[in-house]
Amino acid sequence: LFSGHLDPGETDIVAAYRETIEESGLQKSDLKVYDDTKKTLNYEVKGNPKIVHYWLAELINPEAKVKLSNEHQDLKWLQLKEACEIVGYKDMQDVL
Repeated sequence: LFSGHLDPGETDIVAAYRETIEESGLQKSDLKVYDDTKKTLNYEVKGNPKIVHYWLAELINPEAKVKLSNEHQDLKWLQLKEACEIVGYKDMQDVL
């Protein structure tokens, strides 16, 4: 799922669904999210701490169309090995 900021009163998973809709157009009903797979990365961006949570999700609606927001330039569906190679960051490779 995509990353973003929590709105007041949101839980991590609710924010993840909201961000997924906003950034990809995929609805909650298009996905099967495995709640027990939450992984968290902590790192710095421009000297500020950042915490990002990820969950494993499966696209269960083959008719769903991804509509990227203006925050993104491209989309690729990849096998795990290719995704790890393209990501380039060891911590993200470990999450994958």
